[in-house]
Amino acid sequence: MLAYNITNVLNKLHDAGLIQRLVGGNELLGLAKTTTVKQHIAIPIRIYAQLLSHAIKVVETYHPYRYEIARVMGEAYDVAREIRDGGNLLSDQRANGSRAHLSMKREAIENRITRGISKLVRHSIPDFKVDLEGKQLGQLQSACSLVTLAFSGVRIGESVSFSASSYEVKKIDEQREISVLRGKTSKGSDGTPRTATWQSHYIVKDALELAQEMSEPLRQKYREKIERLYKSGEYREDQYRKALNDVASAFIPLKPSVQKNTYVKSNDARQLTKLLQKYEIRATKEDVEEFDLLNPTRAGELEVGEYLPKLTPHDFRRSFAVFFKRYGFGSAAGIKFQYKHENINMSDYYANNAQLMHMNDVLMDIDLLKLMEEEGIKLGIDIYDDIYNKSAQLSGGGGERIASDKLEKIKAGLKIYMTRAEIEMLVRNGSLSAVQLPTGGYCVNPRCERLCGMGLFGGESKNCVHKVVTDKSAKKMASMRNRLIEQFREFNNGDSLRAAILVGIKQKIKEIEITLKGHGIEYVSFEDKIAGIIYG
Repeated sequence: MLAYNITNVLNKLHDAGLIQRLVGGNELLGLAKTTTVKQHIAIPIRIYAQLLSHAIKVVETYHPYRYEIARVMGEAYDVAREIRDGGNLLSDQRANGSRAHLSMKREAIENRITRGISKLVRHSIPDFKVDLEGKQLGQLQSACSLVTLAFSGVRIGESVSFSASSYEVKKIDEQREISVLRGKTSKGSDGTPRTATWQSHYIVKDALELAQEMSEPLRQKYREKIERLYKSGEYREDQYRKALNDVASAFIPLKPSVQKNTYVKSNDARQLTKLLQKYEIRATKEDVEEFDLLNPTRAGELEVGEYLPKLTPHDFRRSFAVFFKRYGFGSAAGIKFQYKHENINMSDYYANNAQLMHMNDVLMDIDLLKLMEEEGIKLGIDIYDDIYNKSAQLSGGGGERIASDKLEKIKAGLKIYMTRAEIEMLVRNGSLSAVQLPTGGYCVNPRCERLCGMGLFGGESKNCVHKVVTDKSAKKMASMRNRLIEQFREFNNGDSLRAAILVGIKQKIKEIEITLKGHGIEYVSFEDKIAGIIYG
């Protein structure tokens, strides 16, 4: 009640022109909470990839049917309206259409609506069940929302400002283009919405078109309701304008029976959690380890075989920043190596994102940049904690040097470990820095211009004095070795044009084996011959 009274007072101040925006009760209650708010989660990459892959598949499957879905839902809404008005649409009723024999009890009406839709509304949309309460549409909308959030890093309040017309392509130069989204944000502008731009991906175009066009019949019903409320005096001019603006969103409420005064969707966290359960995406041991590493304030909340403890739109925003920093989203080659998605062209998306800094008319999200910067610092802390405190063995030129330094300190009776707080101080002041190499290990020279970690083949045989391989990164290299062996055997068909490539792959496999031996990781020596080559 108190929040309601305060909200009324603030809204009267708005009407009088003394404050700039309307304030909701939920916003006030949020400010009154005294509980400690934990950081939004960064989603483990395997879970993220599976969830996003399923969502993209939904968008790709139903985007071609978006107008058919709209037609079907429009017909279903009409059938429901006529039956609720007492209409007799079913052939098994009396021919005279008299209303006297029709029960007007709610259950009887709903039964007639269900039968009427089943009999009168026909379609060929795959795995689509007509549902007036928005359950089926809600699953499609959640997939569209997930894709939009994942490929933009926007906040949920910003995503609901998007419509199908928000997507556009910006030309960088004669050869290159990037996808962008234009929408509204109130962040950093005293609560006053302003136009902002985010880089995106072409799959978001299909997601927004599907979300908007499939729900157009319901959007029209909402517009009619808004007009009635305005004409009756129940809506002030500002409420009327805001409602019309909101209902233009691609993401509107899909359950008309409970829709009140807001015309953009809510409860997105619940819908996203349902997607995890629908797709049966449960945590593996590796997922739990990664979750605890990325989310230290939530360590222990995710268990093997269970779902993520929560999933909200803002979790995708933090994950967006984490992937940028932790998975080498600096070049297309690095991204392809790390992600290995089959149906998502994420490589060009993340590689092109760097072009945002060179476009004067694209407004980069300052908060997102700060979030990325902070995730970069956390990554540096984790890397050096692994190097100095956790890894029993270190290899590579830089690793051997650090191991030697640690040994000398032990001999001198000095401490060789650093607390995370000490590491953080050195990372933040720039004394320690590292680059995570896609092919395994770290480069601890921030000004290095070599490409030793990005390609399949090593450009130089000399061991780099800046490369550090820990026990953890050596295990990743063991997995990469297995993939290289599979690739070698797939290519090894006697084609002479592939011989040089196979030589390079085999060289890389044998180089990794040297690292594995140094870290005590068991393996079977790779001795496959290259088909078509005569060995002396």
